[in-house]
Amino acid sequence: MDTVITVVLFVVVGFSGLIAVATLFMSGSAHDSIGRGGMAPPPKPGAETAAMRDDEVQQMLAARSRRRAARGEDGDALDDELAALLGRGGGGDLPDDVVAEARSVIEARVRRRRRRGEPEGDPEAELAALLDELRPR
Repeated sequence: MDTVITVVLFVVVGFSGLIAVATLFMSGSAHDSIGRGGMAPPPKPGAETAAMRDDEVQQMLAARSRRRAARGEDGDALDDELAALLGRGGGGDLPDDVVAEARSVIEARVRRRRRRGEPEGDPEAELAALLDELRPR
């Protein structure tokens, strides 16, 4: 009886070893892809993630406003703070060097038009249009 258990044990361990070796060779480069997010695809940027971000920022600002109100401070400027945080403000959403570069581009356009004798147009409206193009969506 003792030899039967020994034989069964060696057969089971040997068979398991063969399965492990076969699995190792059949898996290919599965070990190399560990930690690279193979189970879930990365989220696609778009309106859904932007809407979720806007909602989370608005919730954060509402909580901040409630804390300010509880302390007796003014906490009513939610829309202004939301616009500033999300880059929808009136010009402060782009870095100063980008605005200066855009202004120099518009000034160069106006100088070229003057040299050619064409009407200058509205440089401020052109600047606003160019800055709108440069703002991230």
